[in-house]
Amino acid sequence: MPCELLRHRFRDRELYCQALTHSSAGSPHNQRLEYLGDSLLGFLIAEHLFRRFPRSREGELTRMRAHLVRGGALARLALAHGLDRRIRLGKSIAARLPLPESVLASLVEAIVGAIYMDGGLERCRRAVRFLYGKELKSFAPSRARKSSKTRLNEFLQAQGWALPVYRVLGKDSCLEEEKFIIQCQVFAAGNGAADSGSQGGIELICQGSGHSKRRAEEEAAGKVLARLQVQS
Repeated sequence: MPCELLRHRFRDRELYCQALTHSSAGSPHNQRLEYLGDSLLGFLIAEHLFRRFPRSREGELTRMRAHLVRGGALARLALAHGLDRRIRLGKSIAARLPLPESVLASLVEAIVGAIYMDGGLERCRRAVRFLYGKELKSFAPSRARKSSKTRLNEFLQAQGWALPVYRVLGKDSCLEEEKFIIQCQVFAAGNGAADSGSQGGIELICQGSGHSKRRAEEEAAGKVLARLQVQS
């Protein structure tokens, strides 16, 4: 099989192999490349949106970028390009089908990081355009929902309630990949929307997990919104 990913032919075969190797399959694995690719994806998508929507404000651009680089979006792109069939996994992860969304999203980020290291920024930019395909050209600002954290903050502020408190509870390695576990805590005057607190108020505590603190906080905030019955 040729050393090619997202129409980029690798000169460095070891880098190619590393990009496809999950930490459960041994070392060298792709976690460092994932770190690099996460930043590159954020930058390249931000650059595209900045040029394509010259009248959009910062907040709207930020929501659009978050929509395009979130874990679910990257996981779907991985499946669409058949990248899930190329990843190298340890036995415990390989037996878990379908693969966790976080594993697929991390794979995409690692591949983007590896392409940059192998071919530079312009080739990485071309690979990202191919990764997203027509979605970048047809993407409309209306498709970008506010993040769960933003929606939760806005809801709480509208009620005159305190903002949520996020706490890192620890890290989980049950899937042989390190994931953050974060708690989101909300306490406010009671309105019957959720559990009753000790002083006529409500206290909600929900947990989220993800391979980054941002994603774990998003999941936890989304669960609080569901408990509060806040509509999307």
